[in-house]
Amino acid sequence: MLHGQSDYFLFAIACVVLLALVDRRLRLHAQGRITPVTWIVFGAILACGFWIVGAVGNHERRRLEGMVEGLAPTYAMELERLGHATLRMDAAPDDPLYLSLIDAEMRWMRANKGIGDIHTVRRLSNNTLVYIVDSETDYDHDGRFNSDREERTPIGAICEQAGPATDRAFEGQCTFEENPFTNHWGTWVSAQAPMFDADGRVEAILGIDYPAGKWISAVQWARASAIGAIGALVIMLAACSGTIASLRSHIQERHRFATELQRAIDAAGAASRSKSEFLANMSHEIRTPMTAILGYADLLIDPTQSPSDRMDCIQIIRRNGVHLLSIINDILDISKIEAGRLTIERIETSPMQILAEVESLMRGRALEKGIQFKVEYVGSIPETISTDPTRLRQILVNLVGNAIKFTTTGEVRIACELIGPADDLQQSLRFLVIDTGIGLTAAQQEHLFTPFVQGDNSTTRQFGGTGLGLTISRELATMLGGDITFESNPCQGSVFKLEIETGPLDGVTMLDSLPEAQCVAPSDGIDPLSEPRSLTGMRILLAEDGPDNQKLISFVLRKVGAEVVIVENGKKAVTEALAATALERNAPDTVRAFDVILMDMQMPEMDGYAAASLLRSKGYAGAIIALTAHAMSGDRERCIKAGCNDYATKPIDRAKLLKTIARNHQAAAPQ
Repeated sequence: MLHGQSDYFLFAIACVVLLALVDRRLRLHAQGRITPVTWIVFGAILACGFWIVGAVGNHERRRLEGMVEGLAPTYAMELERLGHATLRMDAAPDDPLYLSLIDAEMRWMRANKGIGDIHTVRRLSNNTLVYIVDSETDYDHDGRFNSDREERTPIGAICEQAGPATDRAFEGQCTFEENPFTNHWGTWVSAQAPMFDADGRVEAILGIDYPAGKWISAVQWARASAIGAIGALVIMLAACSGTIASLRSHIQERHRFATELQRAIDAAGAASRSKSEFLANMSHEIRTPMTAILGYADLLIDPTQSPSDRMDCIQIIRRNGVHLLSIINDILDISKIEAGRLTIERIETSPMQILAEVESLMRGRALEKGIQFKVEYVGSIPETISTDPTRLRQILVNLVGNAIKFTTTGEVRIACELIGPADDLQQSLRFLVIDTGIGLTAAQQEHLFTPFVQGDNSTTRQFGGTGLGLTISRELATMLGGDITFESNPCQGSVFKLEIETGPLDGVTMLDSLPEAQCVAPSDGIDPLSEPRSLTGMRILLAEDGPDNQKLISFVLRKVGAEVVIVENGKKAVTEALAATALERNAPDTVRAFDVILMDMQMPEMDGYAAASLLRSKGYAGAIIALTAHAMSGDRERCIKAGCNDYATKPIDRAKLLKTIARNHQAAAPQ
């Protein structure tokens, strides 16, 4: 403890850490770094400090040692003069000589409160050490001797303070033992001086005990003072080094500023051009179907149009409306992907069914362009896999749609195969979309998956598109546990490879013989021109503030037999719904409660969220279906949380809307 350098080693480590932190902060804030010269100076300071701190500690130790060791011979000679050598071992506690020696020791301790204890020790013929004069000691300095520790030690009590220093003292030397020892009275460092009789022989030794805690604290405090001075120097060095490095970095920053400013100007110009190109592209993509919609709507007004011409106009308007909705959906999908809010589900799905649906949707486009379209299966295919059928279909429709768009002659093929070791319970399913189209140059391939970017401006003008489809498809493929890769050469066509996880295939039937094509209707859709389901006898409350939407939706509902009551805000919807429920309860033969409420979520006075919440708070138990143009991630959850049973988006899909109404009415009906 007294001779160790652990305190300085810890200090040196702390200094190294401090300078390292300064260096790290400078690097993190791009303000330079601590130079090698600074580290060398720092090391020299720590090396010199090691010697300085050791020297200061040794000086303080020698000072304390001189103080304690110098008192021992003086007190020994005084007790010799008082006749210590004549004090017998069997002296009584009230022996006048004994009491005079005790009084002398107590007087010295009152005069020097730093001393812990003064005692004398004799060695008996059997080499046993015994105490002779060891007075009462007021260790706590309260003026009382009221504990075993402070009581007077009787003559002849055994002394355990043996060792080389004690032996040398009995040989006539003054000694000092700075290594602390512990006895009944505490922990001490001790000085010892011989006491002589009339014949000049050592008849006893006098010991002065100094509290080891004070001794160690004094030495450590001296060392700490030196360490503190060195620490201040190190802090000054670190501060100066940091300031110099920062200034040097600022100077370098000035040199880089002009170049970076020019780069920023160039980047801003490029971003502005990119934004302008994107807006121009999106304007073109949106205005193209809008032109057809508005133009053919004007033609429908013309009274000279024949029924067949009117039907053609309606089909064109609907087709362009669907295309416009797909553009909006692409923008919403990329927004949700970038926000990390796009979610997928995993359910048992038939890959053959998905491919059949894609073929059913895309074969007509291929035939219109005069190219062949085929679906092929390579090897055994699992009957079902665990994936998101909607997103898988979306990816394949996008890839096939691109292949057909950029192919003018030849064919487009979809090949499906299972890849991975046969004994692996979770393999991958690969879909290859192969075309004989125009292919891609190396420059086009580099930006193929960049949002809002197509091959080049000529591609945009010739083929159209938002440039979002492949970006969305690749993100979806990643979420399905796979990826999209491609191979392409200009004028030689392209091969796009989609791989997705199959999920566990343990127990799944493998189909070895598959038809080349299956033409089936989509599993989650209904032909919008087919006969709609009947809602005859159903009473529906439509809360919608838009007059055109009121007319359209009520027409669709009434056409399939529903009774429709229209209100233009949430406040009236709450009033009508509660009133009808109350009247049915009081007069069931005259008025019926509403079977379903279609609730627009954006209305004046009281919106649909507040209206649904208020109805539920008043105990309304009927079915409420949210009807909203909000289609971002989380909108459905917000509607359900407000109290709605289900959710439908605008623009309305007639068949899906009727199916949703029927499903919720059936669920709400009493069993």
